[in-house]
Amino acid sequence: GESLEKVRQALTSDISVDMRLEKKGNGIGLKNVNERIKLFYGNKYGIEITSIKGSFTKLTIRLPGVSQG
Repeated sequence: GESLEKVRQALTSDISVDMRLEKKGNGIGLKNVNERIKLFYGNKYGIEITSIKGSFTKLTIRLPGVSQG
């Protein structure tokens, strides 16, 4: 929905898309984690959010695999 799109935009923008996100704290922590993952591992890694209204919301955190050896 609309709020999901605002959270997605907040994850990738330099400034918060919606001031309500800052007041409530929603999305800002996710943005921080997403930025740290990208800084440490590169732009192909990070957080992705998918949702179907009234059914589910899925948060995927993409990290590189760890090789043992």
